[in-house]
Amino acid sequence: MSYESQKKEVIKFFDDYIFNYLIPDIRTLQRLEPDTRGRGACTIPLAITTFTAVDLFGYFLDPNSSAPAILTMKLKVFLSSKEFFPELKGLTDLDNFLDSFRQDVRSLMTHRFFLTQYHIAKLPEKKLFVDHGVDRIFNATHFANLVTEGIQKVYDKIHKDSLILAGDTNKEETMQRLYDRLQNLKNYVSPELAAAYTEGHISDTNSAKPQTTNRLG
Repeated sequence: MSYESQKKEVIKFFDDYIFNYLIPDIRTLQRLEPDTRGRGACTIPLAITTFTAVDLFGYFLDPNSSAPAILTMKLKVFLSSKEFFPELKGLTDLDNFLDSFRQDVRSLMTHRFFLTQYHIAKLPEKKLFVDHGVDRIFNATHFANLVTEGIQKVYDKIHKDSLILAGDTNKEETMQRLYDRLQNLKNYVSPELAAAYTEGHISDTNSAKPQTTNRLG
């Protein structure tokens, strides 16, 4: 398939899914008004949805594998990009920060709807973390803005034919990666579900098969 045909498919994914579902959902959650402390108003769902976007784009932009696992967490790949997240590049130990960010913020919220090392709020400050007395507050509003801006930068570079991933030598190699990963995502079926079909535990009919990924494009 030609570069232009692959690019058309990738752009269609952005237009149909990222800008019709993912970004609008983040914006809807952002518009909900918190209390005077910046809490409530789906603050944790906003952060969780934004982390989902980070994992998705980490999957697409991962330079270390031609076929990364669909469900492997890829938070560090996207957020460590100095091009898309220049605010974070000034951290003295970005790698350790992102490891802590993944475990102490992302994983606890996603799996336990809870934080132990931080509070979380929607705040107007343009900072990822805000200190309030002895409390350190994770600012879900700024995080969502950072990530949506990063996604827009990726989209713009694809449109301008200027996106080249680390490890690639030209735009064609990068587009091939993006296209292949998009096809893998569209066709994903968990090993457990595939085994259930193979063993006859689930009827292999159009009405019974899950259709979620087929709607991505």
